[in-house]
Amino acid sequence: MEFREYGQIVWRRRRLITPLVVVTFVASLILNLVIPPIYRTEITVYLQAVIPPPVPGQVQYYPQDYWQTLYSEYLADDLGVIIKTQDFADKLARRVEARYGERVDVKDIIEALQTRKLHRALIITVTTGKEALTSHLAEATDDVLRTEGEAYFTRDGRQPIRLSVIDPPREPKAPSVIRRFLDVLLQAGVAFVAGVGLAFVLHYLDNRIQDADDAGRTFGVPVLGAIPMDDVVAEASGSPPLVGVLAPLVSWLRGPDPAVKPPLSRRNGAMAGGGHADDEGAPGHAARTRMTNAQP
Repeated sequence: MEFREYGQIVWRRRRLITPLVVVTFVASLILNLVIPPIYRTEITVYLQAVIPPPVPGQVQYYPQDYWQTLYSEYLADDLGVIIKTQDFADKLARRVEARYGERVDVKDIIEALQTRKLHRALIITVTTGKEALTSHLAEATDDVLRTEGEAYFTRDGRQPIRLSVIDPPREPKAPSVIRRFLDVLLQAGVAFVAGVGLAFVLHYLDNRIQDADDAGRTFGVPVLGAIPMDDVVAEASGSPPLVGVLAPLVSWLRGPDPAVKPPLSRRNGAMAGGGHADDEGAPGHAARTRMTNAQP
């Protein structure tokens, strides 16, 4: 198959590809440029477990550093769960209200906090639709972790953990307008590729002869002329795009109808009246197919 034939397939299914690209472009444009941007900032916390010294004379199957590393990773998992609790969110809400006089719902705080563990480090991401609120929540989170973070793991006066904020929150940032517009173009390009792929799938399922070139390749003889099918073109142009998309698929799933004579097809090479390509067909054949082939 030549590149020209690929282009013909895409052009024939343009009523499927064009609405898909346009709808994706408009929806992405609304989501990326019309809706307010999302501001985010991150806090990185490092946790290190405090392991008691080994008892003299006790057999050590693994070195102490192994247990310290393993325990620290478990503590990072636990801290990620603690940050998403209502108790932690209540502390953040009280800090924000006391410092900035702003009331924040506890559920909104829980939804704004996301955690990601990287070995013994925990990365906390604060995301909201307002720059000031993102900054306030990040500063409150940093303050609570520095002053009360170790208290979540302390029992009976012991301190089994050292918690350090190694990367404090920075100024919240949102994607620039250029970045968001590039996202719109990227999503529209993905929709175009998906539409082209769907067009080729529908072309594979549709075994009808589409044009004179397709007829010549199917029967192996040159086409002397073709009579335009005005009624079919008018019907196709007036039908919704969804009908043109689903018609080949429904026909393929339903299978042939014994009460209907088979149409002109690339697979069976049969005329609408039941004859073959090399038969001296009756005039009804030419009337139904709207196409005349040269006889060998």
